[in-house]
Amino acid sequence: MYSLKDLEDLLGQSYEQIRNRVNELSNRFEGISETGKRNKTIVTEKGLTLLRQLKEYEDSGLSLETGLDKIEGDLDTTEEEGGNFMDTSQLEIVKTFLTKIFQENYDEPGSMDDLMFISLISGSIHKYSELFEEPEEVEQELYEHTLSEYIKVWLRIAHEKEEEVNEKAERQEAISHYESYYKENESPW
Repeated sequence: MYSLKDLEDLLGQSYEQIRNRVNELSNRFEGISETGKRNKTIVTEKGLTLLRQLKEYEDSGLSLETGLDKIEGDLDTTEEEGGNFMDTSQLEIVKTFLTKIFQENYDEPGSMDDLMFISLISGSIHKYSELFEEPEEVEQELYEHTLSEYIKVWLRIAHEKEEEVNEKAERQEAISHYESYYKENESPW
């Protein structure tokens, strides 16, 4: 459970923006927030998940109203397909988190011990996937996502170091490198 003040830092939005979005979400969906001590609004995990999704839509250029409509459509589609929107949304949050790890901590292959870095990624993937109803599918999806991030770093560095890059060969080398370390350290927790 989160206070509106807590969410300012988490979401990077003002108190008023968050309060407005919580009210809008609460008007459309149940379980977004509760009333806490001294009549303060407390946002639930579901509320936070939907606020993050709404922020992603707004950051991509959609208006608040369009973002709300899109979330409503996402929830309707997920219910019709028998899926779990919370799982889908939480998975996107995990992917965002793993992407940030690559962006903030891994400047180039070899900049830190690759074995250690990929071991941490592998362990994180394993732990996060256990939180979902279908952990094997989630683990595979997160593996593919992190492999893609690793390849991006590898190719970026190759382009910085060489004028001409054989992207196909570099991509294969990156995949081979990542897979060997990942398999060597699968599920270290």
